[in-house]
Parts: sequence; C-alpha cells; structure tokens
Amino acid sequence: MTNSLSNIAYWIFPIVQTILYYNRRNVLIPVMYCRSNAVLIGVGIASALFHSQNTFSSQLADELGMSLLAYTYLLITNSKYNIVSASYDNNNNDNNNDNIIVYWKKWYPYIVSSNLLLYTQTKWFPIFVATFLYQLSIPVYDTMIYAYKNKKYKQYGTTYLYTAIIVIILSKSCWIYERYLYEMGACPTNMFHFLFYLHSFWHIGTALSHTCLIQHWMDE
Repeated sequence: MTNSLSNIAYWIFPIVQTILYYNRRNVLIPVMYCRSNAVLIGVGIASALFHSQNTFSSQLADELGMSLLAYTYLLITNSKYNIVSASYDNNNNDNNNDNIIVYWKKWYPYIVSSNLLLYTQTKWFPIFVATFLYQLSIPVYDTMIYAYKNKKYKQYGTTYLYTAIIVIILSKSCWIYERYLYEMGACPTNMFHFLFYLHSFWHIGTALSHTCLIQHWMDE
C-alpha cells in the first residue's frame, strides 16, 4: 500500500514546480519541460497501478513510461545544446568523445526500440535496466559537458544538477537494498521500521531528482 501511495510524489513535485515557476516569472513552464513533467505524472499513475496489481502489463506500462521520460530528457538537451560538439572546446580528445555521443544518438531509436521489444518478449529485467541507463547517459553527459565547458554555468551554478545526481544515487541505493532484502526474504513487515519504506524513498527520491534536473535546465 505504501509503495502505491508514495507514487503521489510523481504528481506533487511537477505540479508544485509548475506553480512556483508561474508565481516567480508569471509565465507557464516552457513546453519541453511541461511535457517531461506530464510524462512523470503518467509514470506515477502507471507505477501506482503496478504496485497495486503486480502484473507484467502494469509493470511494462511503468517501465515504458520511464523510457519515454528518458526520451523527453534527450529532447530537452538536444534542444538546449544541439549536439554537444567541438564548439565548446577545441581539444581533440573532447572532439573524439563528442563524436562517440553523436554516434550513440544516431543509433538511439534503433537500440532503444529493439531492446524494449526484446524485453517484452523475454521479460528479462536486466535488458530494460541497460536500455534505460543508456537512455539516461546521453542527456546527462550533454548536461555535464555544457555545465563544465560553457562559461555561462558560473552564472547560475550547478546546485540543482549536483542535487539531482546525489539524490538519484541515494535513491537507487535504497532500491538496490530493498531488492536485496526481498530476495533474502527479509523485508520488514512492521510499518514503524525505517527499512519498511525503502521503496517509497526510491519513488520520492527519483521524483525529487527529476525536479532538480528540470530546474537546472530551466535556470540555465
């Protein structure tokens, strides 16, 4: 029940962010950020269904929503930075790294679609995990490169970016440990036990991390 209820974080954070953005600037959040927040709300709905029904179809809806969310991140970074390239730095090593990212992006739709199709047929979870991490790696790389090679980052800082990264690492740690306890048959059943809420921390943390990442992009 708590795992289903904690999905409300995926609704609260983007809604509050939208309200605060409007109050501060008297304009609505730009479409590309609003689209990403809307997908996060959809992920929250699908995740709540999955934790209440525990079927593969509801799990798939949750995971496809996550994949779509990662795709909205790519759309944001492509729009903001175009393709991170030698324009930021004339160093040859950096150019080679940028060419690798360009190559990754070129094959992005084929890799993602084929992997997700394979996952739906095999139901082997590591396939989805690898695909999702691949999807996240490109926009995160673009963001990090821009933040550290473009002089403008000094004007707005990287507090939200650092926070997003730290929070997602801590949240993933909660998820991993919760899975370990589940596999060992040692999940606490006492609602007053701290470890009882590990998966809820994962939901809240990922929602917060998303919000911080969006805020970083909006403040650039």
